[in-house]
Amino acid sequence: MMIMPFRKHSWMASASAAFLLLAPSGALAKGPLKPEPYYSSICKNLARRFPREHLTRSTLDDAVSSRMWTNFLATIDYERVYFLDSDIREFRQHEFTLDDELQDGNTEFAFQVFERMRERVRNRVHYLDFLLGKGFDLSQQESYHWQRKDAPWPANQADWNDLWRKRVKNEYVRLVVGRDEAAAAATNAVKPDVSATTNAPPPVPTPEESIRKRYQQLLTILEDTDATGSSSATSPPSRTPTIRTRTTWLPARWRISTSR
Repeated sequence: MMIMPFRKHSWMASASAAFLLLAPSGALAKGPLKPEPYYSSICKNLARRFPREHLTRSTLDDAVSSRMWTNFLATIDYERVYFLDSDIREFRQHEFTLDDELQDGNTEFAFQVFERMRERVRNRVHYLDFLLGKGFDLSQQESYHWQRKDAPWPANQADWNDLWRKRVKNEYVRLVVGRDEAAAAATNAVKPDVSATTNAPPPVPTPEESIRKRYQQLLTILEDTDATGSSSATSPPSRTPTIRTRTTWLPARWRISTSR
């Protein structure tokens, strides 16, 4: 087992990374994945070594547990668009117990959060497909506040659906405007010599196709990752159990930044 040097990472980044790397996904699985047997020893080892070897000499207590809980959920759902308020209230029972769970080698919280995230993404992929099929009323004046890191999680299904309607509509409008601007620029550009052109340019995807592809790719990553954190869609599974901040397979908002 390999553990990265503790002094190269901030305390909270390292602790949150531990939970994130133990949180799997896997839509190819028949059901929710289960922790690998060695995950328990990894957690116990982290809990034992961090307080004495980390630069801050922080005690693994309830205060650190609360910060870990907050940072972990922010890493998973930074924009607060996937989880519902009911999910957060359910997760809150772990806010001040993660320190004890790490010391006991209990990794169930990471799996619980990740499985719920996977369920929510599946639901939203189906819903945005419905929205794109129905179309949008572009004559209606409304706004979408995309900076949501401090916004409340949706209170119920109706709030969730309305948030996503505005979110997807915002993406749709942005893509339509970008396509129109590109078309105008191409009209004003110098026309190439058609006789010298051997290959026709690939067709430009429609806004609907672009949006569907973006979210389907996210779902594919979540569904196609095994319990070790390896995705067959992006990289082969690791041969040896390790602890490392290997989160490049995650969407940009999900990656953990560590100070070096």
